[in-house]
Amino acid sequence: MTDESNSGLPPKLRGLPGTELRLVREQPPCWEYLLFSEVLVREIAALSDMKRDLQYGIASGAVVSMTPKAFKAWMRKRIDEARGFAVTMDQVVTRALPQAFGAEGQDGDPEAILYCAKKLAGVYRSAMKWRLEFLGTSVPPELERLKAATMRLGERVAPQIEEFASRVNRELKQAVVDMQAGKPVALNFNLELTSSGTAEISHEVERLNALVKAGKLAWD
Repeated sequence: MTDESNSGLPPKLRGLPGTELRLVREQPPCWEYLLFSEVLVREIAALSDMKRDLQYGIASGAVVSMTPKAFKAWMRKRIDEARGFAVTMDQVVTRALPQAFGAEGQDGDPEAILYCAKKLAGVYRSAMKWRLEFLGTSVPPELERLKAATMRLGERVAPQIEEFASRVNRELKQAVVDMQAGKPVALNFNLELTSSGTAEISHEVERLNALVKAGKLAWD
């Protein structure tokens, strides 16, 4: 498609790749959902190198050594960030995305759809960066189990977003085939974040506090 044919589009949409641009201009059945899925899958694929860093345990930059006191404060910030991932994901999927798609019988907003896909991909990126930061920290041996438990708190965020993107893309393609065949179609855009490690973190903190009381460890 020529630049001239795209001149009527908002600037944010003019640079979209071919498939996504065609969806915006031609607006075939389910175009809103297909656009969201295509953008999300593309944004996630662009972060494949970061995914490989996690796969191979490669941290960027020098490893930072932390005292128990420094790690305790650092850990609290990481826990707050992990909770923020879930909040953002919920707001995107349950609030922003339905509005972007539009009510039944109304056209969707392509710029809002693009925003939702990029925002969710942003959480995906932040969640992987969050885990990589743990690989770049070194703590005393007594705190290794606490570090591992805290890291597990956010380990499912990126995989669950990736699984969601893959499932939605797959189901949408089947939905288009079913619609063309005159079959009923039901789309599922639910994304629920499950996490682990909360109980383990509490247990480790209790264990470390016992060591502090026994004089075997100092937080300060």
